[in-house]
Amino acid sequence: MSAARTTRRNCLRALGACGVMLPWLRPRPVHAATAAPRLVLLMQSNGTGQSNFWPRTPDKLESPILAPITDDPVLRAKTTIIKGITNTVGGIGNGHDFGFSGLWSGYQSVGTFNDPWGGGISIDQLLRKSLTFGEPFPSLHCGVLATDIPAFKTHRRSFSYSGPRRQIPTEVDVTKLYARFFPAGAVAGQTAGNDADAAAVVRRRLQQKKSVLDFVTGDLRNLRTTVGKRDRERLDAHEAALRQLEQQLGSTLNPAARRPGRCVSVTAPPVGLDPGAEDNVPQLVRLMLDFVALTLTCQLTRIVTFQFGNGGEKWFYRWLGINENSHDDIAHRDTGMDPTITAKILKINVWHAEQVAYLARALDRIPEGDGTALDNTLIVWGNEIATGNHAMQDIPIVMLGKAAGRLKRTGYMVDGGAQDYHRLGTSVLNMMGVPAEGFGEVSDCGPVRGLEV
Repeated sequence: MSAARTTRRNCLRALGACGVMLPWLRPRPVHAATAAPRLVLLMQSNGTGQSNFWPRTPDKLESPILAPITDDPVLRAKTTIIKGITNTVGGIGNGHDFGFSGLWSGYQSVGTFNDPWGGGISIDQLLRKSLTFGEPFPSLHCGVLATDIPAFKTHRRSFSYSGPRRQIPTEVDVTKLYARFFPAGAVAGQTAGNDADAAAVVRRRLQQKKSVLDFVTGDLRNLRTTVGKRDRERLDAHEAALRQLEQQLGSTLNPAARRPGRCVSVTAPPVGLDPGAEDNVPQLVRLMLDFVALTLTCQLTRIVTFQFGNGGEKWFYRWLGINENSHDDIAHRDTGMDPTITAKILKINVWHAEQVAYLARALDRIPEGDGTALDNTLIVWGNEIATGNHAMQDIPIVMLGKAAGRLKRTGYMVDGGAQDYHRLGTSVLNMMGVPAEGFGEVSDCGPVRGLEV
């Protein structure tokens, strides 16, 4: 079809399932050290096995659950464990609800017991507003939500918020994510490896998508004159997002934005892997973590939030030989008195530690400056609660990486007694270059005691 006969309907069809434009890679050195640290927030649900998680000796970091990380001397030297993080603030719902939405926002959950939501902006979106980015995608919220039992409450599908009750959806289809972040690689596979043809196809598709954005922004401006104040505020937020998309799109149409190497010749994962089938979780997690490492080290994004399932997840962990509802039949029965329950919780949490170690090693293999990509990154593996029976004291927190030198000491456990969880967010803000004395609803809590930043 000629450009002259391109219609709005055809443009919309060109958008496909993603519905947004796809940015190109920017010509920055792959091995240069980053000016600011990257941030990866990993969210696990249902707590941990307390007796098997915490090291008995702060400097040795010996732990049955954390063994996949701390038995590796390279990773152990770049690991910081924080004990004592406590959430006594609560919120609406139960521990899963106010822990899941609150850990990385610092706000109590709001709404009703059966329908709670996050009460404020999450740290990833706060950093997106506060920092200056060269990456085409400043932040990314993704995860694996494949499950046999749907989320008990709707809000548990994402812990990322742009404001009260304004949730950022979780991206769960890794194939579509590859197509969005690496369009040249996907197209090149369809054009017999001819890079010139691939670039032309991508350019044409992106131009069509910008035409769609022109239509949509015009519609929003017209609609604004017919609605009330609250709806106008929502429309303003939508238009701001579209304006950002157009800016990204403009950079993608730059013909100089090509570079050779692993960040251009990217092979997408196989099509057809169902992102909703629970038995695919192990493969989906590894594919998604590969994608996270690739987008970070190719400088396509700087802040990533990733969740292992929904809040209060009910995975059966058949791939570990368990085949029981891990929330109702295992986590909720964690009293420390049943050795069979303790053994299952140990197995589940060791598997999670293996995934965290996998991501850390992927980043540590990429040289950057005088160190590695992991040295220039801060990975924080957190949890909505401390134990499956909703205890909120000693929420497990593990940091990996050196945050581009801003985490001064690693390879030990911080144990400064009970500390309000708002201190954790305060410390992360400071390490990411946003000076803060508090976090969320608590403006003056200070950072984590004993964490050398």
